[in-house]
Amino acid sequence: MELVKPPKLVPGKSIIGVIAPSGIVEKTWVKQGLKILIHRGYSVKLGSHILRRVEDWSAGTEKQRFQDFLRMIYDREISAIFCAIGGFAATEILPLIGQKEAEQIRKNPKIMIGYSDISVLLNIFASLGVVCFHGPNLAGLPGWSQQSQEFLFSLLEGKINEIGPEWSWVFLKEGKVTGRLLVSNLDGLVATFGTKFDPLETLNPPIILALEEVKEAKSRLVRWLDSLKAHRSFTKIGGIILGRFVEIVEKDYPRWGKGLEIEKIFLGKFANLKLPIAVLADLGHAPSKKGIFRLIPSRKKPHFLTLPIGIKAEFQASSGDCHLSFLEKAVR
Repeated sequence: MELVKPPKLVPGKSIIGVIAPSGIVEKTWVKQGLKILIHRGYSVKLGSHILRRVEDWSAGTEKQRFQDFLRMIYDREISAIFCAIGGFAATEILPLIGQKEAEQIRKNPKIMIGYSDISVLLNIFASLGVVCFHGPNLAGLPGWSQQSQEFLFSLLEGKINEIGPEWSWVFLKEGKVTGRLLVSNLDGLVATFGTKFDPLETLNPPIILALEEVKEAKSRLVRWLDSLKAHRSFTKIGGIILGRFVEIVEKDYPRWGKGLEIEKIFLGKFANLKLPIAVLADLGHAPSKKGIFRLIPSRKKPHFLTLPIGIKAEFQASSGDCHLSFLEKAVR
């Protein structure tokens, strides 16, 4: 499948659409995030149902959230779609997207960005061969470091081509691979397995897979990693980057989970794989003392590294050097 790239953002010209396709979001959170977009020089359009609530579950009904999503992908004035917040309800949109909507996503590509539960939507774009971005949701944007914000906008404006040593790398297994980037929340990736929007099925190998997760049980993490290894396209994976795995605890099997560190789970599952593996500790949810490897440097505002999905990249992991180079621009 030919890769489709969205047009780059241009301050003073581009219009960014904002939707809440998953969890509920407070008005003050949206306003704070919008200030950053406007200060950068962008205009904004808000989804009609962004502040709706279905109890404590979602920002409107699945139909309302789907309508906002459709409005953005069909609106030719919109250059990018920022998601307000994550949650747990994005999968409700998954079965509503048909062939017509899929064709529109490829025909009129635009920047799609988010993380956490929004990975479900990112994986739709990835499976259709449209470049998208694993990056901050709007509500959390003010909480990330200035370096993170500058990297985000520089990437979307077509100015970035490498993840260098200034970001927090931890070497695990040596190797080097050139392939397509796939970045996802682990739960959001597994949710697409077996569907028509399974990116592992459609992306050409080798795949450089980057993962992150938050507030899940160690036992569930084990189950998901086993599902990943059993996937019929798992052999496409040529390199693994582990982002932050935050507040991963175990309540159902406390004796088993108490002595099991998160890093041991990953190293155990991937021990026999002959491919590069490294931790990119600035990728994913806000750091925690309960996070993977607990190697996050102490900062007033944490970093959040935005990564493009679908482009060709080179990933190298060694004891002396870990880096990720983009071999093509993510936008046109």
